[in-house]
Amino acid sequence: MTQKCPICDSNNTRKDSQRKTSIGLKQRWYCKNCKKRFTENALPNIKGNEDTVILAIDLYLKGVSYRGIQDSMKQFYGLDISHITVMNWINRFMKEINQYVKSMQPEVGDYWHADEQFIKVKGKIQYVWNVLDARTRFLLASNATPKRTTKAARETFQLAKTIANKKAKTVVTDGSFSYEKAVRKEFATYKNPKPHKRYVSLRNKECSNNKLERFHGTFRQRDKVMKGFKGNQKQFAENFQTYYNFIKPHMSIDLTPAQKAGINQKPEWKDLLLKAVQKQQ
Repeated sequence: MTQKCPICDSNNTRKDSQRKTSIGLKQRWYCKNCKKRFTENALPNIKGNEDTVILAIDLYLKGVSYRGIQDSMKQFYGLDISHITVMNWINRFMKEINQYVKSMQPEVGDYWHADEQFIKVKGKIQYVWNVLDARTRFLLASNATPKRTTKAARETFQLAKTIANKKAKTVVTDGSFSYEKAVRKEFATYKNPKPHKRYVSLRNKECSNNKLERFHGTFRQRDKVMKGFKGNQKQFAENFQTYYNFIKPHMSIDLTPAQKAGINQKPEWKDLLLKAVQKQQ
């Protein structure tokens, strides 16, 4: 077994002793081509490794604070890092993972649910708009905006159409008038002039938004722990979208939404992280 050299991209390498670190031994390698030594680490230039990074990401999206994660790293790995380092890891590597999963094409249905939920950002009310496919439970879009307007709704629908690479035939929303024009502009066609269904009452037996309300409950479990956002709400919405689609199995389908949508991806942070980093390189 050889390790590819990160400097000259050669496979002409050999093992060259081990380096003792605070989280254990790291294998050193020697490149016979460029005569350089390097350490076996998929994530160079960080104090930890891929295991500590995915632990930080998973704990954060499950409700643990940056300082709480900092303490867990000290207790379990003997790794002395600051909470700022934890934050930087999550921001840096979740951006790469999010970019990687956006390149995957989900096979979704024609019946979508759309709704928004309020969040607090620096003490003020803002909104996160979500679009969910009814068949796969795949979250097609999660978009944070300061106001609840038709423009914001259209922006979210455009994101959903880009990920799905198609238009929905039916879009179910609540009674907000922000959706009426947005759905017509983004989904109505000559063959399908009325794609919009409004769920305005519990007595409405024709449609409901229960599937998306279930997601809102999952999101709120994390949101209430944070006690509001400080300006990172847009990236957090994208991070949670990836967690919901690719990592968290859905109880009613016994799969992740990504697997249900035909994406062959293990529900593991480490696999996602290594593939994302490799693609970036």
